[in-house]
Amino acid sequence: MKTNALSLLALAGASFLMTACASEEANTKQGPAQKPGTDGLTAFVVGSGITRTTADYDGSGLNFYWTEGDHLWLKNNGTLVQDTKSDIDELLTPNPTIPTAVKRTATAKFYYEGDYYAPTYHVRYTGKENPVSDKVTIKAQQTQTLPNDAAHISEDGDCGTATATKSGIEYTFTLDHKAAYLTFMPYNANNILGVIITQIKVTADQAIAGEFNFNDNGIDLTSRPTASAANQSITLALNTTAVNTGFPIPNGAADYTKNGATMVLAPGTYSTLTVEYTLRENNTGAIGTITKTYNNLTLTAGKNRSVKTDLQIMDYSPWFNNIYMWDAVNSYWNNITLPDELENNLNYSSYGIPTASDGTNRWHNTTYYGYQQVVNASNSCKDLPNINELFYYVRNGDPHWDRNILWTYKGHLYTGGLWLKKQAIIFSDLQAAGYSQLASQADMKEKYYMSSTDAGKDLRTMPGGYATYTCPTGTPTNTSNYFFLPALGQFYSPGFFSMVGYTGCYWSSNGSAGAYAAALAYHLIFSASPNVGIQPTERTRGNIAHRFE
Repeated sequence: MKTNALSLLALAGASFLMTACASEEANTKQGPAQKPGTDGLTAFVVGSGITRTTADYDGSGLNFYWTEGDHLWLKNNGTLVQDTKSDIDELLTPNPTIPTAVKRTATAKFYYEGDYYAPTYHVRYTGKENPVSDKVTIKAQQTQTLPNDAAHISEDGDCGTATATKSGIEYTFTLDHKAAYLTFMPYNANNILGVIITQIKVTADQAIAGEFNFNDNGIDLTSRPTASAANQSITLALNTTAVNTGFPIPNGAADYTKNGATMVLAPGTYSTLTVEYTLRENNTGAIGTITKTYNNLTLTAGKNRSVKTDLQIMDYSPWFNNIYMWDAVNSYWNNITLPDELENNLNYSSYGIPTASDGTNRWHNTTYYGYQQVVNASNSCKDLPNINELFYYVRNGDPHWDRNILWTYKGHLYTGGLWLKKQAIIFSDLQAAGYSQLASQADMKEKYYMSSTDAGKDLRTMPGGYATYTCPTGTPTNTSNYFFLPALGQFYSPGFFSMVGYTGCYWSSNGSAGAYAAALAYHLIFSASPNVGIQPTERTRGNIAHRFE
């Protein structure tokens, strides 16, 4: 029996937009030249806009291209057959904007054995190297090597369907995407240096990964797998070809050319969709996550959503100006210019440390009245909590050490800090517990009460007045009732910058009332141990003077 040639020509010029399926026009060119070596194969020409299996983002949508190893299924008399050959390998060219990216082509022609006379045929794409025509697997682990080069989608769940229509001696069709896509472009409005994003994890209330049945209409969502930890999340790893590498994070605004990252996932309507960004700074070794949650989100088959997220990483660099010796008039580094980036555990004394006689007013308050006499701050520390209030914060403020929150300080990324209940919340809690001794928040300055029947003590007059407690870890449930103190370390000895990300040291408004304690003042100190305490320390230390909430 005489056989005719069937070729499928795919053009890749159409953009796949965020808000709708791509509008694609069929190629009406007739009678393409016979490809050498295609004798005995039937010729089909595929219309413009057929799905390609790598993609890049152009600011408004995804542009798709064919890559090496792509194949199509053609349905003939109920049987699905894969193409015998294509001309993709001959047409591959480098990405003009990303020379190291996977080679691609905007057009392709596919060839099939057999006779084809029907007015229409169904066509399917079920993913690169997928040996079956009726199932699609959306992978829970995906990897993108280069920014804005989504070559991985062909292997991670990209799929599509079409109806090929006879046009003269050829057939043309436009393949519709049937997976859903998210293109992430995280950025940070605050300036951050040397920070990379290593992976993006999406978690939903239903299965978004796994094996789905696939038919002429696309993904059969009735075959969605039963939700489990293995299929409710998809992790997109970024640039894992080298140790501790990832995509950069632009400052100020989203920039898809720097870190555009595309994920394939199952379409559907999700009650909750959580996106977790993992960040790392190789200099400090800090690794942490930032999580964003979206509610009642519909991901439509064949559509891409751009996700431009301000990571809102807090920069505490301005707090550097709040470093003082205890109750000094001017800050520790007043009128001293240090580098914009400060390295942890490095001595900066050569820049000019405070001294008692340098006339800069950076030296600590030297006031001391003697044993059991109250010493109140009068300068930079006068509005800080006194030791009585610190005890309420530590004993009644439900302190939590939190290693999950990312923040920047003097040019580097860190994690670690302490949550404390706001004083108004503590006062309300104590009143509800029957502390009739406290008529107002102001009374919390005068005495600390251990219980609702306690006579109370004014710890400002106590010669010891310090304690350390172990605290739980993690983020409190209702953070609106709390405030956060980052672990900004201290200048432990003159000019020596240390313990950032591990310890936080915050001045109180009280000098020590102990015997021979003229050189001491109280501070709140916490660490990753995890513990939190109130201790007297040398007034020459460079601690943070910050008003508590």
